[in-house]
Amino acid sequence: MIVFRTECGAMQGWGHMMRCLAVADAARAHGGNARFVVTGDLARARALAASRFAVEKAHKGWESTLSVPSNRGVVVFDGYGLDVEEARRIVRAGWLLAVMSDDGREPIAQASLIVNGNLFYARPELYAAASHATLLLGPRFTPLRPELHTHRREEPVRARAGRIMVLPGGSDAGELIAPVLDILLNETPTDTTVLLAATARDIDARGHRIEWVREPHEVATAMGASDIAIAAGGMSSYELAYLGIPSILVPASAMQRPVSAELQRLGVAHLVQQETLRSQLPTLLDALAGAAPRQAMRDAGLCLFDGRGAGRIASALLGLEKENT
Repeated sequence: MIVFRTECGAMQGWGHMMRCLAVADAARAHGGNARFVVTGDLARARALAASRFAVEKAHKGWESTLSVPSNRGVVVFDGYGLDVEEARRIVRAGWLLAVMSDDGREPIAQASLIVNGNLFYARPELYAAASHATLLLGPRFTPLRPELHTHRREEPVRARAGRIMVLPGGSDAGELIAPVLDILLNETPTDTTVLLAATARDIDARGHRIEWVREPHEVATAMGASDIAIAAGGMSSYELAYLGIPSILVPASAMQRPVSAELQRLGVAHLVQQETLRSQLPTLLDALAGAAPRQAMRDAGLCLFDGRGAGRIASALLGLEKENT
């Protein structure tokens, strides 16, 4: 049994839950069994799981209520609000602990496996305190959603960038929608379609076509059909690179800035800080109007991620499970 202990909700975004689902699906495809224990929006977590896996609300001491034998399980921690004391209780109960990490914070010493598919923080020296843990680091271990695979486009980019998508993140914590939408509606031709991954609201479209997309499968489809994306950092930036969609990244947090800068260095995306958004975004949109720069960014993204990260993580977790039997 693999138990994913994660977060799901508007404040955290849904990235943790979505990537854990990708790993759980891969584990099940190889004969494994998984369930979820979540903090946050239980109803949303269950909707995302779509009856594929059991999902329950976390409560203090939840690990003592699990019905599987304690010597046959792996618990996967994924979330910023999960604490060390909970990790200790899990290990004392006889479970092995794996951690899905995003940054270079002090690792949980009890972890037997640490996964970090992040491009900037996936450095072995950051995990010296967990010297006994197996490390799965870098883009080979980025757990991308399986529904993205059918939308990966390897054909040449379109001559004109007529579809621009805005991906603000789970809670729009960086307040990306309003300024970006104002720029797009003022600076792009009226036959440009703007796709917004957000809850629909009343907006003066100023002659443009606006499409609202929200459900995960709709977001994946819209991303794959876009010519340019404007997004916060986080998992969306990796998904866009995998799909071959040139992106302009506006980090919503301090942790996302070095990651976005690394994607820019690799030629996959352009980085814009929120304070310079209004002055730089129109210039970047003009620069990406032609096919050649977008093609170069697409090629770089397609080379960076192969989409098999979730499967590699699942294999490692199943291996841990067998060792703990």
